[in-house]
Amino acid sequence: MSETVPPFPGEPGGPDIMDYDPFIYRGHTRLFDVQAALSDVTRSTPASNHWSDIIDIAGNAHNFGAGVSMVRVQCDGSWSQELFLFGGSNNDDGPSNVSEAIDFSTGQPRWRRLQDLVQPVTQNNVVALPDGKLLVVGGRGNGIDSFGYQLYDPHTGLRTIVATTTVPRYDHSTALIMPSGEVWIMGQQQLHARHGDT
Repeated sequence: MSETVPPFPGEPGGPDIMDYDPFIYRGHTRLFDVQAALSDVTRSTPASNHWSDIIDIAGNAHNFGAGVSMVRVQCDGSWSQELFLFGGSNNDDGPSNVSEAIDFSTGQPRWRRLQDLVQPVTQNNVVALPDGKLLVVGGRGNGIDSFGYQLYDPHTGLRTIVATTTVPRYDHSTALIMPSGEVWIMGQQQLHARHGDT
């Protein structure tokens, strides 16, 4: 006896996903209560009872943009958790140079703008460095590669170009912080392979 497979979300007869479709990005920011969900015996049933209302709306949805989370633990046990997002797009609006951050440890988390990237890009990368600064690399927007390595100070929100490269880094590229503090930057997508290239 064959088992009937129910329609997938978004298909006719399937669950309505318009209110939370992960492929429609609008910058709406909500909080998820992980501890409450873990103690909920019905947590495997799709529901919204552990999600907060929208706490703020980001200036950009950052679809295909770079992001990094930074957690600081103080000597007194208090902590801060900030999320930094760079570039990306608002669905079909094309690439953006918007950079912003939000601190979830404040009473009312709100997005704050940082200095814009040097150009609008998607598919870029960011790593948090041991000194607390953020290195944003690569990306591509409107057919133009970003070759400047941008160092952001999370306190001031300002950026500095610290190096440039001739190698495009975007789709399927990676930036990785090593135990030594060095940053390894790898990968790229080649748009055109010459005859005989492998």
